[in-house]
Amino acid sequence: MTETITPLDELHRQADALDTELFDVVLRRLALGAASMSALDPAREAQTMRALARAWRGPVAPSVGLRIWREMLGATLRQHGPVSLHVADTEREVCELARAQFGSAMPMTVYPTSSMVVQALAEDRHAIGVVPAPQSDDGQPGWWSNLAPPNGVGPRIFAKLPFFQDDGLAVRFRPAYALASVPVTASGEDTTLVAVFLRSEMSRTRLAQLMKTATLDAHVVAMGHDQPAQAPRRFLVEVAGFLTVSDARLNALMAHSGDEIADIALVGAFANPVVFGGGTKP
Repeated sequence: MTETITPLDELHRQADALDTELFDVVLRRLALGAASMSALDPAREAQTMRALARAWRGPVAPSVGLRIWREMLGATLRQHGPVSLHVADTEREVCELARAQFGSAMPMTVYPTSSMVVQALAEDRHAIGVVPAPQSDDGQPGWWSNLAPPNGVGPRIFAKLPFFQDDGLAVRFRPAYALASVPVTASGEDTTLVAVFLRSEMSRTRLAQLMKTATLDAHVVAMGHDQPAQAPRRFLVEVAGFLTVSDARLNALMAHSGDEIADIALVGAFANPVVFGGGTKP
């Protein structure tokens, strides 16, 4: 008796063949990564993710494809060293975002505050941290004021998450920063994180005016206070473009401020996330 092959049976056969082929490709990609990749390379990763966004033609959100690729990347990093995740979270939202970005292969430790994550990263140079983007004014000194400058040793901001935004994914995450003791380089479309330290009281409006005068396209993210009742003594600012310490606009900012600004530090940079239907945004 001849077995009848239904259309559904044929679809199952095709799916099984594709699954076998997919698994083979994944294993080959992991082997290639093990031989060629030894450390985080945020700029290169961003360029690859942008290419994935342009090429995506699937019926589901591009973040699904990104998650598959990020899982392979995270597993590859773990083959080269004891990379782990340190996450500041109280409601598991940031943990979920960290898993989506860095994969399920990495051990994760959760802390109640971002400052504790920064301290853990200072003690473990192989680790990656994920913290919520700071509120505009939470009355705290600001964990970001303790990050390493470009020529220093220690953690700095290297990514803003989620990298794919408004792509139809049902889950929406609030912004977060990824940190690690890695160098940051330009990806082609970037934003630089600048910590501005003050000598005296300064308003957000005054700082914005100074930034504009220095031709810096900037957005004040947060203010830091030594004590809750005191005036802001430092600001965290996102500045469009990839800045270096020799950028003449930073010198112009100091000059225009007179004695108001004591110091400026570049505490990281990130490749601008992809916003579907809207290009990229910082």
